[in-house]
Amino acid sequence: MCGWFWLGSCGGRDESTDGGNPSSLAVFRIPVKILFLGNNWVAWQVLRWLKEQNENVVGLIVHPHGKRKYGEELIATAGLEPRRVFDGSRLRQTDTLAAVRNLEAEIGISVYF
Repeated sequence: MCGWFWLGSCGGRDESTDGGNPSSLAVFRIPVKILFLGNNWVAWQVLRWLKEQNENVVGLIVHPHGKRKYGEELIATAGLEPRRVFDGSRLRQTDTLAAVRNLEAEIGISVYF
């Protein structure tokens, strides 16, 4: 996820003159590494949107087979190597935690996980 920062000149902007139009401001994007945890259609749509925005999704955690909804769609949309896709039921295992940690994600986004 990229953080969006709006900066106006002289410490702010005068909405009376620019109508509150954000296009009158400078915009900066700061890339962020995302670990995405998701389940169901809503999670799939959020992940699709993130990918359409060219966000840097570095890992995906889904529910185990039999409990996951839209799991295959989430995995396909993420477009990650299998080593970056994790079964959520294994999150307490040392090797899984180490692999997730090695992704060096800066934030996690959880949608109906």
